[in-house]
Amino acid sequence: MPKDSLTYKASGVDIESNNESNERIKKQLKRTRNGRLVMETGLFSGGISLDDFKSWEKPELVGSLGYLEAGGTARAGHLSAAAAMVVESCLSSLPPAAEKIAFLDYVSASRIEVQEVESLVSGFADVLAGPPPLPLAGGETAEMPGVFASGKWEVVGALYGVSRGGGTALPETGREKQGSPEVKGADISRLKGLKSPVLMLSMDGVGTKARLGAACRRTGGLAADIVNHSLNDLLCQGGRGSAMMVYLGCHTPDQELIEDFREGLAQVLAGEDLKLIDFKIAANRDLYLPGEYDICASIAGLAERQSLVTGAGIKEGDLLIGLASDGLHTNGYSLAAAALLERGKLKLNQFIPELD
Repeated sequence: MPKDSLTYKASGVDIESNNESNERIKKQLKRTRNGRLVMETGLFSGGISLDDFKSWEKPELVGSLGYLEAGGTARAGHLSAAAAMVVESCLSSLPPAAEKIAFLDYVSASRIEVQEVESLVSGFADVLAGPPPLPLAGGETAEMPGVFASGKWEVVGALYGVSRGGGTALPETGREKQGSPEVKGADISRLKGLKSPVLMLSMDGVGTKARLGAACRRTGGLAADIVNHSLNDLLCQGGRGSAMMVYLGCHTPDQELIEDFREGLAQVLAGEDLKLIDFKIAANRDLYLPGEYDICASIAGLAERQSLVTGAGIKEGDLLIGLASDGLHTNGYSLAAAALLERGKLKLNQFIPELD
């Protein structure tokens, strides 16, 4: 391969390392399994049985995001301890009467080291294995060069629970202090109409598109990106979205960018009939490089167990249907930025007549 070949790895994203880390952590995830987990890990979303809540009069889904506060950054070699602190952060802001049902994680760094990811997930499993066990139902690892300080990792947790109805609001420790939309429990009474209801869960991030949004001073579209591709994660397994938790991390808050993101988030959530059950904005100068942002979110939705799409029925001879894209959407921006901005020397505000 030529030295100047344009690949994801050359652009700063090592997909093979990401895939290897996903395989190595599966044995740790098994330690957290319980009888409610209905899907194997490795798909776009995980599944938790809600059969135990069908008799509840008005079940509500509640959730809390956890992360390390400024000054408490996760460093390579110490990620197992960081995992325990993130779980505790989630627990501290979940309504105390809620029955905890699942946990997910999001991990990002400038460079993902497989052994470090395994150490982190092992730390999560040590806490979540119980008794009683609380399923680590999914997560995401993201390699984002140029966003984080060297050797430091962003670790975010998403904890879900079910509470008895009444418009459950999070404790004050679970509210965003910078004028966020109100966060409440999401009514999931629709599960009563399902024969065997499953809560579908996924966690994902915007990725390096956040850098482009900040550079262009346009972050409202990033909200649409994270919401819609999270919905797609559920859709491809047969789920329909009900609620989301959203995290925005940065070096120093830029209120204009944050307000643009908040407005975009409120608009897209309303359009998709999704309830926001937690929203956190975290400023951490020890973790993020100046001017940098990262956005991740966790989504939850309902599905009928008998209708779950797992790929188990795929067989030789089946047809694969591809739909043409009208441009870049969720993935590929690190490679595109390397090709167009670094190698092609184009500008973000440059007009390209050939594309008009």
